[in-house]
Amino acid sequence: MLPFHAGRFTNVALFGSSASSLMLDGLTSGLKAAYSTRKLLTAYAGSALKVQRASDNAQQDIGFSSGVLDIASLATFCSGTTGRVITWYDQNGGTNLTQATFANAPIIYQSGATNFINTTRPALLYAAATPTYFTNALSANPSNNLFQNAVVAASLATTQCITGPNLSSGLEWRMNASGAMELLSSGASSIATSTAGATANVASVVEASFDGTTYAFWIDGTAKGTGSNATSFTARTLNLGVQDSDSTKDDGMTGSIGEYVAYDTVGALSSGTRTSIEANQKTYWGTP
Repeated sequence: MLPFHAGRFTNVALFGSSASSLMLDGLTSGLKAAYSTRKLLTAYAGSALKVQRASDNAQQDIGFSSGVLDIASLATFCSGTTGRVITWYDQNGGTNLTQATFANAPIIYQSGATNFINTTRPALLYAAATPTYFTNALSANPSNNLFQNAVVAASLATTQCITGPNLSSGLEWRMNASGAMELLSSGASSIATSTAGATANVASVVEASFDGTTYAFWIDGTAKGTGSNATSFTARTLNLGVQDSDSTKDDGMTGSIGEYVAYDTVGALSSGTRTSIEANQKTYWGTP
């Protein structure tokens, strides 16, 4: 498990097209899902997370303070106990991720501290051995067209899934033990592997796109492989942090996920938009 860090959270400005805009403002065409511990859309008026604490199983929504997770409210609510995320709200309004079983929900607070990426950025902690996952899968994984972006700090002790199909014959996106990204059909049929990998336990902006024929990978804004491999599979929903929601919990994530954004690749995400998002994330999350 990655370490927890105590300390005072220091906010920095969020970057968009203007001083007052957020990362996804004006970029909603084709947006399928947006999960983060910071606010990504000005129009979003909901909370970031719903947290359940171990001491008495009480639940509380935790919102934003100055555009980021309100860790003061989180610390007050979880004082002296462990807090797990039972709902991660979709800021695009599509699908909220949920976990009804407390022991299987990602951790956000334990041992008197919030879980952070790079010491100051709140993130959800997954543990494959538990396993940790959400049961309500992401909607809108079409049969082929998908761009996925995540901020992840993974242990890479084994192959670890970022997203995977809720059922068979769907698209899986994972990182292998060398940190390279892989696209597969249900973990069995390989579509592509990135030319380089992320570093274990170091936060990275990782991205993958696949339109049924053409694939591309990026790590921290640098291209890590493109090519073609025509692959057809059944349209499936996706789980975040695990391949599937059956009893095996194949290739579960062990590490932290701070942010996940998904787009339809067809006419929705230009290269300029992609690089703008990367630059925003690298500055905010402090990735290489």
